[in-house]
Amino acid sequence: MVIANQWRENTIQSGDETPGGWAPIVRFESAGGHSVTFTSDISNYPSPWLVPLILFGIGGVMALFGARLWGSTGT
Repeated sequence: MVIANQWRENTIQSGDETPGGWAPIVRFESAGGHSVTFTSDISNYPSPWLVPLILFGIGGVMALFGARLWGSTGT
């Protein structure tokens, strides 16, 4: 289960201009009953929550426009 996100600074020295990214902190329970928590080596920039919010907003605007257009045709 992802329990949090942690900001990680960019450590790549190849001229990448990305300042860093958000890495998930994951926790799970092993078969032996031990709790394991770790921070992933893979990170996202921008925040992984931003893209779905943008797409949801665009979809909402399109749905409102479609409903208004459908209502204006009298059907």
